[in-house]
Amino acid sequence: VPLGKGLVKSPVNSIFGLLMASGLHCMVGLAAKGPVRVGIDVAWGVEYRPNEIYGAALAYSYHLESKVAQWPRVVVGEGLTDFLLHYNNAADNDLSSQFRREMAQLCLSLITTDTDGNQILHYLGPEFRKASQNTFNERIVSDARAFIDSQINHWHAEKNNILVDRYVQVADYIARYGRDL
Repeated sequence: VPLGKGLVKSPVNSIFGLLMASGLHCMVGLAAKGPVRVGIDVAWGVEYRPNEIYGAALAYSYHLESKVAQWPRVVVGEGLTDFLLHYNNAADNDLSSQFRREMAQLCLSLITTDTDGNQILHYLGPEFRKASQNTFNERIVSDARAFIDSQINHWHAEKNNILVDRYVQVADYIARYGRDL
C-alpha cells in the first residue's frame, strides 16, 4: 500500500486495512483449502511501470513470506513495527495526530510474538476479532481445522515431516486461540 507523504491522508489507515485483509485472507484461506503465507514490511519502493513495484519493500516482504513465515501465517517485519511506533510515539496533539496515534496503537495491538520469536499478525487474538467484528464464525474455524488435519494426515502419509510440522504449528495456533470463536 502506498504510504508516501501526500499520497495518502492517513498512512496508518492503509496499514490497518492491509493487516485486516491479510488476517481475514489467512484464516478464510485455510477454511477454503487455499492456505497463504504473508510477509508485511515497510520500506522504500517505486512503481517503475504501472503495477510493477521495485525496491526494498518488495524484497523485505518477499523474504518474510518465503523464508520466515514457513507455514500459513502473516509475519510482520521490523520496518512495519518501527513505522507504527513512530506514529504511536508522536508528540503532536492536533486531531489528525491523535487519530493516527490511536490507529497505530490499534495496529500494534494486532501484532504478537509467535512461538518462534517472529512478530506475527494475531488474527485470532481478541483485538483482531473485535476489529473484524468477530468475522470468524464456528464454521470457518471448523473448516480450517478440517483442512489442517487433512494436510497433517496427507503429509504424514507422504513422509514429509517438514510440512507435517508446519501444519502442526497452525493447528496449535488455532487450538490455542480458535476455541473461543
